[in-house]
Amino acid sequence: MEEKTQEPKPVRVSSAYTRVVGNKQFDVVNTKQQAGLPKKAYTKKWAVIRTTGNRRAVIGSTDKKYPAIDVLLAAEKVAKAEAAEAAKNDEDGA
Repeated sequence: MEEKTQEPKPVRVSSAYTRVVGNKQFDVVNTKQQAGLPKKAYTKKWAVIRTTGNRRAVIGSTDKKYPAIDVLLAAEKVAKAEAAEAAKNDEDGA
């Protein structure tokens, strides 16, 4: 009899979700497929990472992707408000 071996299925890499506000980058990443993240990121399957220069910080983690995207969008809204406030202060001071 011929022995059948099951070929492994190719792993589908999760699509990235990234937003940039000024010098801050926000990413939703699948922690099961990404190495080199801060240790706090590995508590759940999905993590929201804020990168500013060389610094990376975990701003949220969830079991599912769409709640992580909601965390990212909320953080993006705050970052945009801070950028607008900083721009307004620069105009007032100049």
